Amino acid sequence: MALPVSFNEFKNNPVSAIAFIMLSVVGYLYYDSISTKKSILEDCKKISEVQAIKIENMARQLKRNDSLVAVYTYENQFYMTAIEGYNESLLLKNKKK
Repeated sequence: MALPVSFNEFKNNPVSAIAFIMLSVVGYLYYDSISTKKSILEDCKKISEVQAIKIENMARQLKRNDSLVAVYTYENQFYMTAIEGYNESLLLKNKKK
């Protein structure tokens, strides 16, 4: 593997040789950070889509459960009223005796 700057160039002008090497390193790090950011964004989009589907399913299930609770609450009130009415009729019947 050949170095980007030869030893003779480094010996003659070390500041520009180090600057060139640093420019190469910074360029590589910039490219790496951009590609990493793109992959992270793609992963986040995939996760976001999955989460949106889960939220949609949970919202649908919540609506269904709320409907069931409303139905059972109505039935419970209906039967409790019927039981109370039956108890009251028994009390009235016992008073007449």
